[in-house]
Amino acid sequence: MRQAVTSARRQLSGRHLVRTAVGVVLLGVGLVGLLMPILPGWLLIFAGLALLGIKLPFVERMKQRAREKIQAQPKA
Repeated sequence: MRQAVTSARRQLSGRHLVRTAVGVVLLGVGLVGLLMPILPGWLLIFAGLALLGIKLPFVERMKQRAREKIQAQPKA
């Protein structure tokens, strides 16, 4: 039983580490993308913030509006 708990903790901490690393990389590439016309900087920055779980009021409002628009669409 103790081994299973330890194994689950290692797996969760590994996932958290990967998610954090990917979020930081997306933020970095997004910041570079703001300076380069080829990369969609804002999109990458928002994706990085979402992965890091940073709660910003304007991002939360944008997500809420997107959810409302998706739910309001008629189903085919």
